[in-house]
Amino acid sequence: MSNSPSQNQAGQTRFGVSELFKSLGLATSRPVDVKVQTYTLLFGVVSGLTFSLASWGYEAVVGAQAHIAYAWVSLVVGTVLCTLLTTLAAELTFLANKTLLGIVFWLLAAILTTELSIGLPLKIIPSIMLLFEPGLGAWLPAHPYDDSVKTWILIGFFALGAFFVFCGLLQIVLVERAARSPTPSGRMTPYFFCVTLMVVASLLANNLVNDQLRPPLVATNDLIQFVIDNQGKPVDPIVARNMHLSSLNTISSLLDRPRRLFLGQFNTAYGQVEVLIDFAGTWASCTTIYGEPIYCQPITSP
Repeated sequence: MSNSPSQNQAGQTRFGVSELFKSLGLATSRPVDVKVQTYTLLFGVVSGLTFSLASWGYEAVVGAQAHIAYAWVSLVVGTVLCTLLTTLAAELTFLANKTLLGIVFWLLAAILTTELSIGLPLKIIPSIMLLFEPGLGAWLPAHPYDDSVKTWILIGFFALGAFFVFCGLLQIVLVERAARSPTPSGRMTPYFFCVTLMVVASLLANNLVNDQLRPPLVATNDLIQFVIDNQGKPVDPIVARNMHLSSLNTISSLLDRPRRLFLGQFNTAYGQVEVLIDFAGTWASCTTIYGEPIYCQPITSP
């Protein structure tokens, strides 16, 4: 009795998937060691969580203290996406069971993580903010990827790639030994390894973009807080000049109100960043040069 067209199609589909996996070097016929696979998935999850918490966890804490609006969004989005990337890289390395392919998978994860680290504050977060506050569309600019940003991406790939390559190079050996280790310390070895790598990698990723865009926001908030804390007190003229207190003169009547800070336009070539401030419905813009507020002015509310 001949097979039906649907059965033939299903068989061809299975054959095609099998051939695809074989062409990638994935050992589909190898029996799956559930314990090793569990340790592998945990290796990927721990790697992603460590990188995310070290990168965007710090940013979320600093941002909340500096009244930066929606400072928690980067942590949530970054953690979910980064953990998915590293877990996928770890799982594909396990399925391939080949160190060379593991390096390739982790390098791809490094490329995407670099794009995520830079795209998160420049592209993703402004888009997400518009879901919460659609009226901000006129004030939250779409930051273009100019030559400076492209340089950040290139540097980030080489920096993160070096650490991610070590994960691909040693994952198979470390995870298989850990899964068969009789001691708790032996079973924890791969996780100590990836935590150490990802903490250092996160410091490099932070230097790419967050260390460029965070200081203007923090400095502007600190300046406003200094004025509030020293109302009615004499301020040394040298201190006032060094801190650019006069930059707040045009918005002095707004400083006592609750505030939220947003990243506006920036020009990396001149170190210029615009900080948008929502004073309980009344808006202002502060121009900063290399992290120092220079001039603030009221602007039309969105």
